[in-house]
Amino acid sequence: MVLLAVDQEAAQMRDQYSEVSVPDLNAWRKQIQTLETYFAGNEAKSQAMRWLTRLRLLEAVPFQYLVPAEEMLPTETIRFFHIDRNWVDALIDGAMSVTLTSTREKQWLLKDDDGETQYTSIMNELDTAENLADAYRNYVTMQSNASTATKQTGGRLTGFLFRSSIVRDFPGLEVQGYRSENGNPWSPEKQVSLHRFSRLSDTVIMVVFNGCPTHVRFQEPAEGIRLGVDGDENQFELKLKQADGTLVPPSATSSINIRKRDSADRSVLDVLGMYKSMKNKISSGVLDASFTDQESALIATQMLQYPYQQDFVPYGQMDSVESPHPHKDALNWGGDA
Repeated sequence: MVLLAVDQEAAQMRDQYSEVSVPDLNAWRKQIQTLETYFAGNEAKSQAMRWLTRLRLLEAVPFQYLVPAEEMLPTETIRFFHIDRNWVDALIDGAMSVTLTSTREKQWLLKDDDGETQYTSIMNELDTAENLADAYRNYVTMQSNASTATKQTGGRLTGFLFRSSIVRDFPGLEVQGYRSENGNPWSPEKQVSLHRFSRLSDTVIMVVFNGCPTHVRFQEPAEGIRLGVDGDENQFELKLKQADGTLVPPSATSSINIRKRDSADRSVLDVLGMYKSMKNKISSGVLDASFTDQESALIATQMLQYPYQQDFVPYGQMDSVESPHPHKDALNWGGDA
């Protein structure tokens, strides 16, 4: 009788919970078009295209073939490169030639079907497969930047090898590329999608862009929030921000010098003096009037530190004030961008 009562109670609980709508936590995965979903129904072709796509993006190429000598990629360096389409197409030809064991396979590969050979069809499908190689990263990027949903196929491929302790110290290092001839180069609609972002070792990453960006930005991981000031041990400086978080444009009034509480002890900030300096910026119109009634919140807002960024820009823009931070270097693809 006791067992029967327990069974009845368990059945009632199952009925109760079965009526509750449980969200599909993996629903987002079903929205992503991968190589497997693109070639659904033909698993053999899907696996073959996956392997050939890895060759296209140099994933299956031994590292010593990419960097024959360590001196070509010293520590704390970055090397930008173009990928020669003719070279990778020859690589694909060599890979496919393994399957051509008789005249029959060669005839099939070169057979003209509606004006297009099997070989041409495979190469065109590989162009599409490149955009699906890093499907999950591109999906996440597309959620915050819809303009990356439209990707060119079969265009130029560029990238870089980066060797630095930063790769080891910041596992979540972010990289974006932008293509801009004029206007704001960092606007979202100018972002170039990534074909590959691979960690080759503890200190080396390789990135391949779907195109040739004119601007490249490295950024620290944005997961954490920290408070702090800029400058060195002799003089601390605080860059001012408006209520929406945007930095005040660089000028003589866009920052304040932070005083120490005691000239003999530089490890303690003069918080009250910092607050008074901020209030003066509000009254002079440098900072938004919405800060007027804030006290500790004003200090906390102004001391928020954004993730550090390192920009690579064209030589002609090295002296530009477009970027509100000083960390810039010249971007050189070794030819016309």
